[in-house]
Amino acid sequence: MKKLLILAGIAGSLFAARYPMIMEYNYLKGCIGEKGMESYCICTLNAIEKKYDLNEFITILQDKKKAKEVINYAVNECLDKLKK
Repeated sequence: MKKLLILAGIAGSLFAARYPMIMEYNYLKGCIGEKGMESYCICTLNAIEKKYDLNEFITILQDKKKAKEVINYAVNECLDKLKK
C-alpha cells in the first residue's frame, strides 16, 4: 500500500492535470497486478488525465462502451512501458 501511495504521488506530481489522489490511488491499485507494471500503469493514468478532465472521466465510466474505448486509448499510448 505504501508503494502505491508513493506511485500515486509520483504520477500526480509529474503532470499538471490531476485527479484527486484517492482516485489515482484506486486506479493504480486496480492496475498494478504484477511487478514491473508500475511504469505502464502510471503511463495509462497520465494518458487519461491529460485527455479527460475529472468530470468527463466520471461520465465516461458510466458507459461501459465509452469506458472500454478510453482504456483502449490509454493502453495503446503506453504499450512501450510493458516489460518484455
